[in-house]
Amino acid sequence: GFILEQCANQYPADFWSVAANKQAGLVGCKSGNHFIIENNTIRYAKSIGIDCGNEGSGGGGNSGMGYHTIRNNIIAYCGCSGIMGQYSPGTQVIGNTICGMDYHAQNETPEAAGIKFHGYSGGLVEHNLFVNNYVRGIWLDAGPTSTRITRNVFTNNGGSGIFIELARHQ
Repeated sequence: GFILEQCANQYPADFWSVAANKQAGLVGCKSGNHFIIENNTIRYAKSIGIDCGNEGSGGGGNSGMGYHTIRNNIIAYCGCSGIMGQYSPGTQVIGNTICGMDYHAQNETPEAAGIKFHGYSGGLVEHNLFVNNYVRGIWLDAGPTSTRITRNVFTNNGGSGIFIELARHQ
């Protein structure tokens, strides 16, 4: 039940090769596992509200991370993305309200979305509200597999409600 706000975190441009630009959120799981982030208000981060995977170059290894539960939060007015994760297997994002992402109106900047996952596998995105985001609601990138997206509501988002990039047909 925390209110967390006003974070001056860096923008994750080229996070995979520039250590200084890692995916660091106002709330960060720091490549950990089995975190529960629940019933909070997370708002006005300069870039990312919650990071829940490998943060990129210098962000830690891929093994043993993920399986987080991000539930019943209000995530609002972050400059890039509400939730971002690279290789966060088994993570569940349930019952959140995600609004006003990319509120600086940069529109379609790399990495910006309500939720942006890279290499997301075995996850669940369910019963979330994506409203008034200047960018896509959900952006799954770099080979999402065995992931379920169900019972979400998308209204007034830029680009698209759901965008899937670099996925293989199975």
